[in-house]
Amino acid sequence: MAAGWGNSEIAARTGLPALRVNTLVQELRERLRLPDSASRAMLVHQLLVQRYIPVPARDGRPALIPTEARLVRAWGEHATRLAVADALTMPPGEVDLWTRTLLRKLRARSTAHLVALGHALGVFASTSLGANEPLPLRPGLLPPARATALGLAARGMGKEEIASLLHVSPETVTSHLKAARAALGCPPGTALHVLVHTAFATGAATPPSIAAPAPPLTATQLHLWRAIATNSLSSDIARAVGTTPRALRPAVGHLTAHAGTDSALGLVVRGHAWNWWDWKESTT
Repeated sequence: MAAGWGNSEIAARTGLPALRVNTLVQELRERLRLPDSASRAMLVHQLLVQRYIPVPARDGRPALIPTEARLVRAWGEHATRLAVADALTMPPGEVDLWTRTLLRKLRARSTAHLVALGHALGVFASTSLGANEPLPLRPGLLPPARATALGLAARGMGKEEIASLLHVSPETVTSHLKAARAALGCPPGTALHVLVHTAFATGAATPPSIAAPAPPLTATQLHLWRAIATNSLSSDIARAVGTTPRALRPAVGHLTAHAGTDSALGLVVRGHAWNWWDWKESTT
């Protein structure tokens, strides 16, 4: 699909019956929790975001102007042509014209192929969200208010900061994040930093871009970061890295300072932005 093949071509290339290909595509939508109306472009975007398929090579294709980049992002993030037009505040006919032109420019076979090439060109890694805007979540995961709360947490904001920004009580934010835990399959007592890690690790949210380069990291530091990202309690983190809670505190303090933050939540957000989750233990 990422190569722009339609169902008939996929069937011809794989030897599967066309009806079976249709069924498999629908099963993918269900697995990714996408609406039945979700386009192939949106499906390919989620497959790439959640790392089910690799990002294709750029292959010398040209850079995009801002309007073209917005168009590619809209095709990946919205289920239908009309939703794309609404997101861009363009008439559908103008969306069609821009899309045809961009297909020719990038030598893309379809909007699904266009989205895959957009990932290769870094379009989805360079969204121009403001610092206080929530990161977009996988469509259909949560109702809007709750998605906003989790999207702000994924920015690295704590509950009080989210409550102040949304002009709601901290208790309301707690309720929203409780629903997010349930949606992501986290236990009720899961710490906020583990909830955010889960959102990134499962592809429910894409980490923000950070201008600062990733600092050098030892295998011991990487092991500690992963233990922090996946455990809510200090005792469990200490057990995961083979130390005591007392000895753990200075190590965590050193790692957060090394990453340029002051909290476990900030550490998780920055680590995912630098792709630490996929680094190898031998990293030095």
